[in-house]
Amino acid sequence: MITYEFDEGSLSRLNRKLVKIGNDAPKALKNAINKTARKTRTDLKKGARAEYTSAKAGPIGSGMTMQIASNANLQAKIFIKGRPMLVNTGFRATTPKRGAKVGVKGGLRELIGPSGIRGFGGDGGIVLQRKTAARRPLRAAVGPSVPNMMRPEGPVYQKVEPEIQSNLRKEVEAQVDRILKS
Repeated sequence: MITYEFDEGSLSRLNRKLVKIGNDAPKALKNAINKTARKTRTDLKKGARAEYTSAKAGPIGSGMTMQIASNANLQAKIFIKGRPMLVNTGFRATTPKRGAKVGVKGGLRELIGPSGIRGFGGDGGIVLQRKTAARRPLRAAVGPSVPNMMRPEGPVYQKVEPEIQSNLRKEVEAQVDRILKS
């Protein structure tokens, strides 16, 4: 959870502006929080794609939903859920019949290992791996899940968190100024 606190100087300046707009203060804060939450969701998606070699935003974005703030409840929530992604759907992979490889970068290397995923191509471009030296059983190679990519101690969240703080400050100022001008 991300919490944000204003320092004394900006809080007193903001408080003076909020007194001027009166009943529109919750509306201004709600709009600022929702706009910041939408930008945060987009930044998390982009950060995950860059950090984990993901080729497509679909598998990442489909697991992220948002509960927006209202005038009565001034907090927005981003919910992240999902199962481990099959390597062929979410990551850059070459899947010939022999010698399939998956590109490994940054955070994916941390979760899978430095050598990456090796296997062979199956039907539909799935990367298969043998569990033993025998011909069977086979398992489909999977990467990390979306919640695992976005964990608070992970690299994606650490890069995005400072931007969230500055975006919220800018949005609150912009929304208050917008209401004062109208």
